[in-house]
Formats: sequence, C-alpha cells, structure tokens
Amino acid sequence: CLAMGGADMRVASNTARMGVTFTKLGLHPGMAATHFLPSIVGPQIAADLLLTGRLVKAEEALSLGLVTRVGDCAVSVAMDLAKDICLSGPVAVRTLVQTLRDK
Repeated sequence: CLAMGGADMRVASNTARMGVTFTKLGLHPGMAATHFLPSIVGPQIAADLLLTGRLVKAEEALSLGLVTRVGDCAVSVAMDLAKDICLSGPVAVRTLVQTLRDK
C-alpha cells in the first residue's frame, strides 16, 4: 500500500514497487487513498490505480507524481532533500509549508 496522506513530499528507492491494492483484496480503499490520491495524481490516474490495484515501479511513480525523487537509497534521497531544505530560511520554509497545506 502506498502511504500518501500526511507527507509533503515522498521519495522512493529505484527498486520500489508501490500501489493501492485494497480492491484486489476485496476491500474499499478507505478515506486516505480516495481523498489524497486524486489530488496527487489526478482523478483518472487515481481511478486506474485504485480500481486495478496494480503496482507501479519507482520511475513510473515519479512520472505520475506519486514521488518527487528516486534514488538508490530512499533514506539517502530523503536526507539530501532535508539538507537542501535546511539551507533555506526557517521562517520562510515554515510559512510556505503552512500555505501549501492550507490549499
């Protein structure tokens, strides 16, 4: 299952495979998937992923907008991203994140 809600940005390793497989298991995907996925990838791609339960590889996830960056090690990618963000002004980062979340 793809963790979507509560993340401002998502990263993945090159070998990652992800999807929303609830429907394949005979279950309704639930609020997080049906709420967040359409706003992340758009309604058509969300419908495709939710209704089929198919898994996507990291590069496809990147092209769909499910993740923002892909690399050999997801933790290293996330740490590099965090370090880059830390170079910016903390007040600007904090208020920008609040603005983006309030949309």
